[in-house]
Amino acid sequence: MNAIIRGLSGAVPPVEIAFFRSVFGLVLLLPLVGWFGASSIRTTRFSLHATRGVIHAVSMMIFFVALSMVPLAETTSLEFAAPIMSTTIAVLFLGEAVHARRLIALAVGIAGVFIVVRPGFEEVSLGQMLILVSVVMWAGCQLMIRELSRTDTAFTQGFYMVAFFTPITLIASVPGWVWPAWPHIGALAGLAVTESSLFERTMP
Repeated sequence: MNAIIRGLSGAVPPVEIAFFRSVFGLVLLLPLVGWFGASSIRTTRFSLHATRGVIHAVSMMIFFVALSMVPLAETTSLEFAAPIMSTTIAVLFLGEAVHARRLIALAVGIAGVFIVVRPGFEEVSLGQMLILVSVVMWAGCQLMIRELSRTDTAFTQGFYMVAFFTPITLIASVPGWVWPAWPHIGALAGLAVTESSLFERTMP
């Protein structure tokens, strides 16, 4: 998915890529909602879905912009900081227990991020900073996903995710809108297909 985004960023604005990924994902999921019925997306936690959707949409757009600025290998390495950030947030703000092995793992992970960014040896680029901001936001989303998973299926979460993503990314895309060529539209649709595999094991 990251490789497709990186390849398209020269022809389609990154924020617009985020919109097409969202809208094609919604197109894929709507027939399934019709097939399984409204009960498949029924939830009592709409406000948490909305909060997660807004934060996740902003995080995704920032990350897509960063992908157009930072080499793919470096982007992927920094992306792995998300579990480190989510664990740190859980320890600091949710009071989760932390043991010596977990602390060592966090320290090693943070050291790895610093090795990739190389602060002090060379200037930290704007792209790297954007990735780290996106990763922090995504880490918060991971904690919300974990909480939502107590009551809602991955399918339900996936539907509300793209339902919120689509209007948010559309509004952000309008000022710099560029109509993509047909081959690019095919690749954009492919992004939604890569995402749909997240929900196939938890269909209602």
